[in-house]
Amino acid sequence: MVNCGRCDEYVSDGPKCSACQKTFHFQCSGITETGYRKLGERKQTWRCPDCKSNMCSSPSSPSLEKIMERLDGLALQLVPLTTLLSEVQSIKGDISDIKKTVHDNTEKVNRLECRIMTVEKSISDMKKSHSEIKDLKEKVLQLETDLNSKEQWLRTNNVEIKGVPQKPNENLYDLLGKIGTKILYRQCPKKKLTL
Repeated sequence: MVNCGRCDEYVSDGPKCSACQKTFHFQCSGITETGYRKLGERKQTWRCPDCKSNMCSSPSSPSLEKIMERLDGLALQLVPLTTLLSEVQSIKGDISDIKKTVHDNTEKVNRLECRIMTVEKSISDMKKSHSEIKDLKEKVLQLETDLNSKEQWLRTNNVEIKGVPQKPNENLYDLLGKIGTKILYRQCPKKKLTL
């Protein structure tokens, strides 16, 4: 029967110190069962906390001064954590601001995409209208050319008589007949004349 080197109660399974040869409960040894099992070959050289601090002869607890020194050391180690925590909070705030900015920019991009689509549709409509206008201009030009040709053809059959004064409401057929008689020209039938 083996008793714990710390609490002096029965121990069925636990780490054994290679220096003082005492067996301990895991909770009394300062090492977890899992940690002890992972030591493997190094179990043979494991030492209890008392032997590690060269106090193997008397299993007394550490002094209050040493505990206070240890606590002060831990407190000093925690000081950077406070700064780190405030930096993490600041980073979280920055990330939140970045998320909001990204969200706002996404909305702006979506609105711009809608406007670009509208402008592209307008440009497409303008190109279509421009093409139609070009076709219409070509048709108008063709019509003007045709009209000019017809007017020229009609003018080839026109007769202009100079030196005859124009009077209001005069009968042009009679006037033409009188001029024809004077120049001894046989008169054309009225149905062939357009005045």
